[in-house]
Amino acid sequence: MFLKTDGAGNLSFSSSLPTTSFTGATAETAIADADLVLIYDDSATAVRKMTKSNFVSGIGGSNSSKFSAYATSGQSFSSGTWTKINIVNEFYDVDSNYDATNSKFVAPSSGKYFLYGQFGLNTTGTFTGNCRHLKCRIYKNGSGIDYIATLFVSQDTNRLNVINITGLVDASANDYFELYGYHDKGSSETGAGETLFQGFKLI
Repeated sequence: MFLKTDGAGNLSFSSSLPTTSFTGATAETAIADADLVLIYDDSATAVRKMTKSNFVSGIGGSNSSKFSAYATSGQSFSSGTWTKINIVNEFYDVDSNYDATNSKFVAPSSGKYFLYGQFGLNTTGTFTGNCRHLKCRIYKNGSGIDYIATLFVSQDTNRLNVINITGLVDASANDYFELYGYHDKGSSETGAGETLFQGFKLI
């Protein structure tokens, strides 16, 4: 198998070399940036060469945009309602696509993105009756999408409860994503600093 190009920058594989054969070539186990790679130009019916560094720059991709952000404790979460989580601090934001002021990630281009959310809630006091729930959900353009994680909250006194969620989401340029939390303990509770929102674009 060898690579060929149609002259417009599109590469494909071929099982036979149409115009030139190579004999006595040494099989290499490593390649340097300045080493030459041979490709077949279909439009010109000719074998051409390019450096390894130039060849690699034309294929593959990177996992940008990458971001990782976290919340500080103190946000109040009412019982029985979905609440947007204020995630206003950044560990890193490689391409400046996380809007810390508005706690949302804005997709820079179309594609699939991996997103991770973690919601920490401090529950105070004890409670009885039915099991209580802690939930976490990813929102896209202001509406919840089908990624919901549920945790049965501990009924012990004064507990930190943490739940996480992951999702592979489709996005167009300028779609935005946020993290929402929910609990039904019956009284307002306080968010914890263990809350995170992270993600990157898939190659």
